[in-house]
Amino acid sequence: MIDIHSHLLHGIDDGARSFAASVKMLELAARDGVTAIIATPHFSPGISEKMQQRIDELRPEAAKFNIELFSGCEYTFSDLDRQEKLITLGEKEVFVLVDFCSSFVSPLTRQFLFDWQVKGHQIILAHPERLFCSRDLPLLKDLADANIFFQLNAGSLRGDYGRGVRRFVKTLIKKGLCHFIASDAHSVQNYAGQLPDFRKYISKRFGSELEKVFFEENPERMLAGKLPISVW
Repeated sequence: MIDIHSHLLHGIDDGARSFAASVKMLELAARDGVTAIIATPHFSPGISEKMQQRIDELRPEAAKFNIELFSGCEYTFSDLDRQEKLITLGEKEVFVLVDFCSSFVSPLTRQFLFDWQVKGHQIILAHPERLFCSRDLPLLKDLADANIFFQLNAGSLRGDYGRGVRRFVKTLIKKGLCHFIASDAHSVQNYAGQLPDFRKYISKRFGSELEKVFFEENPERMLAGKLPISVW
């Protein structure tokens, strides 16, 4: 299982607070069945150097748990406007993780995303279930039709963000508006069975084939620079 969104690296953003916490997160991720993690700290100036240093420090520990570490970044939409080159997920310079931070999506927003696609990037929208609601389904469908991809948080199914988000995350899956499921782990508690629980829910509710798409096939395709499989 590959976790494409994690704030595992200590001392960079609001994620892990210490090296020991990062190691504990690795231990629990391995217990959950995670074999690869993309570290995605929130973007800030100079983050590339800090991130690489932390990854180099953690790789020997990750190897003890048979976890492979990759670099990435989580941008806010406003961050994109100031960048000439983006930090992508993994070694292929294709996929970019973006938190819209708002449910407002204007025609200018769509054009801006399209401009990045023309440059060769594919946008993965982080945790849309936390930003949008049922009335936004036509908008989200339009974004999906424009090859914007969606990553849902494992904690959303558990109710970490409230009952409304818990209901909406199920709706997004039913409507085919899901391509990846990740931890968005900021602490040890985020690797405490959430990913396996979500995986069991997908398998029981929608079948084992879809479970493999979300947790294995699409993350593997993303790391290879290939477009994810869309369902429904």
